[in-house]
Amino acid sequence: MGSPRYSNIEDSVKIRLAIIAMHPVQYHAPLYKRVCGSPAFNARVLYLDKIGLEGRYDREFRTTIEWDIPLLEGQAYEFLRNRPLNKQGGFFSRINLGIPAALKRGRYDAVFIQGYSLASCWIALMAARRLGIKVLWRGEVVLKASDDSKGLRSRLRGSLIKFFLKRCDALMYTCAGNREFLLRYAPRAIPPHPLVCAVDNDYFRREYHRHLPDSLAIRDELGIPSGNIVLLFCGRLTSWKRPLDALLAVKKAGTCGISVLIVGDGPMREELLAFKDMHAVHVVHVGFVNQSEISRYFTITDILCLPSERDNSPKALNEAMNFNLVPIVSSAVGTCGDLIVDGETGFRCAPGDTDAMATYISLLREQPALRHRMAASAREHIARYTYAANVDGLEAAALQALEDTKGVWRLRDAG
Repeated sequence: MGSPRYSNIEDSVKIRLAIIAMHPVQYHAPLYKRVCGSPAFNARVLYLDKIGLEGRYDREFRTTIEWDIPLLEGQAYEFLRNRPLNKQGGFFSRINLGIPAALKRGRYDAVFIQGYSLASCWIALMAARRLGIKVLWRGEVVLKASDDSKGLRSRLRGSLIKFFLKRCDALMYTCAGNREFLLRYAPRAIPPHPLVCAVDNDYFRREYHRHLPDSLAIRDELGIPSGNIVLLFCGRLTSWKRPLDALLAVKKAGTCGISVLIVGDGPMREELLAFKDMHAVHVVHVGFVNQSEISRYFTITDILCLPSERDNSPKALNEAMNFNLVPIVSSAVGTCGDLIVDGETGFRCAPGDTDAMATYISLLREQPALRHRMAASAREHIARYTYAANVDGLEAAALQALEDTKGVWRLRDAG
């Protein structure tokens, strides 16, 4: 994707952009850094909470999570005071009454809002409309069964979503599933712009080559028998992630020559470990692993299993495709339609279809040449999904939003 051109304005004039961010997140930090450093933007991140900067106990992962990568590096940012009614999550977990003042103070041309499920997203939308600031929107939501329901709650939800999106000046989609969602709730003549789900591909490729010489030592450390292929489940051990399906599929495929590596923790841990003892599935469970460590496990993996019954944009899929492995992914995963070309970059299966998963596992175990060919295709395919492309997409969306009927962007002098 080429960078948009400033045909109607001076190249030195930057778009003043406010980024509304829920809290510091490891997957968003690299994007914000690139936007803040882009010659197209004079950007500032307005964080709604400080969660993420300090360790916090995660009940599902059963551990204290403290990210070990810089979350604010290279960004212009500020934290807005949050007055939550519910600190545990939900609509009222972010109530930042200082958003209107911050937007007015920054004299922004555009505000980038991510989602609609927080009170502060609505505060930002209404403040921007009142101040004459253009609104750019992205989300990772995909269609679900309840979207077709005729019930009162579903109709009310649909009406609120349409109300919100109609008042945005440019929309951005993160995956094919998210684009279908926008076509349902915000059909319009101007198509949405891509802001794809991405990770730092360059970083993970460097990590792969760094750990590759030690791959045999890592396998030995974990007690993985020589000659076994490694199937990885990476994520929360919770019912909607369906980790038990991975073990069921291995049992159906025949456990000979397969080791299952589980990275993550959660309420299903005891059930999974009981299953592996009962059915003699070779399982290695390492618990929660931070981002600086995950590459060691991706490097020794042959097959990634992602069987979720709902999962909008699991970044573990993006990360893993930079390594020499083949993903088997549930069609309920929002990014499946973008990242998995069935039979080429991986395999798709319906949620809960452990028979299909077992067939693919057997095929990949018995045909190493196919496995290596598909892994190479996956690495080539994921290279298209980058933060650099997303900066271009955000710029294109901003320029579309700022273009008036005379084709002149309403930009204030950056100085």
